Amino acid sequence: MNIADNDHYVLKEILSQPEIWQHTLVWVQAGSVRQKACSLIGQRPIILVGCGSSYYLSLACSPVWNTLGAAPAWALSATDLMLYPDGYWRGQQPGAVIAVSRSGKTAETCEATRHARTLGWRAVGVTCYSDAPLIAACEESLVLTDAAEVSRFTTRALTAMILLLEMLLAEHSRNEELRRELLQLPEKASRLLGRYGEQIADFARAGTFQDYVFLGQGAYFGIASELALKTREMVRTSAVAYPSLEFLHGPRYATTSSTLIVVLLSDGGANYQLELLPKLKPLGAKIAVVCERASAEVTANADFVLELESGLSDYGRMLLMVPPMQLFAYRRALAVGKSSWIEQMINLPAESPQIS
Repeated sequence: MNIADNDHYVLKEILSQPEIWQHTLVWVQAGSVRQKACSLIGQRPIILVGCGSSYYLSLACSPVWNTLGAAPAWALSATDLMLYPDGYWRGQQPGAVIAVSRSGKTAETCEATRHARTLGWRAVGVTCYSDAPLIAACEESLVLTDAAEVSRFTTRALTAMILLLEMLLAEHSRNEELRRELLQLPEKASRLLGRYGEQIADFARAGTFQDYVFLGQGAYFGIASELALKTREMVRTSAVAYPSLEFLHGPRYATTSSTLIVVLLSDGGANYQLELLPKLKPLGAKIAVVCERASAEVTANADFVLELESGLSDYGRMLLMVPPMQLFAYRRALAVGKSSWIEQMINLPAESPQIS
């Protein structure tokens, strides 16, 4: 897709993700910091900590670390860790905290990390800025300066940090299959954005949606939560996320003909999610499905289908769902007259890169 000089910063950042991912992969494979971070993590329990998008990032990454890593891992909100530390740290064998903050200034994340270190936990910070307070709170840091953003909407920083954590896991666990899949993501993301860019814009412009629901299971629930947040931020409307099957236990009663339900179809949840689709259709909502390949059940029950056609595993391809749906949120925001809102949502710290 072509980028014009007068396009919003967030659009440029969304479309720059294949390039940023490539930079991230080269950096994490070559960096000596990676070895230091892996040695801190070791074989001990892992807690991924963050706020907002960084928390949803942690929700997406923790199932991957749990499944493929050597030690248990879980995601926690830094706000809860700061306010109710005894509810989480007490009785836990000290391990490693991976603290994530795009700016590196998130007060709750810094405070939770400092407290964890007083209890004997090791700490690795993940951020986009090299002089951030989070770095001082951690023993080691992974700094993705190329992913730093001008827009306040976290897009490429989020995906680059997820990619970094997945690649770090692949290196740490010597998982060559995951590593091989992750190396393919930049090219596949570029192809997806090129293939679906106009279709996404058309669907966003034509819709009568007023509220949005994102459904995903396992790691895909973290992705769904982030996409709901991005839609809520850009379109300035109601957007929520649920584990897919939870939607039938109460939330469905709030569905109207103005609801868009986005189903992130994963291999692990596919059988149950495919049974869910025909139950959603009678609710009157519009249905969008993001999947590896569209089956007959998907085609029959969806108003919009985005096929990844990646040939990758659940954890290898989950990141591919994010840029197209970020692009949908942006296009929908423009369609409902939020261009001036998008325009004002910029933050220009001195060290932020300008986007060409």
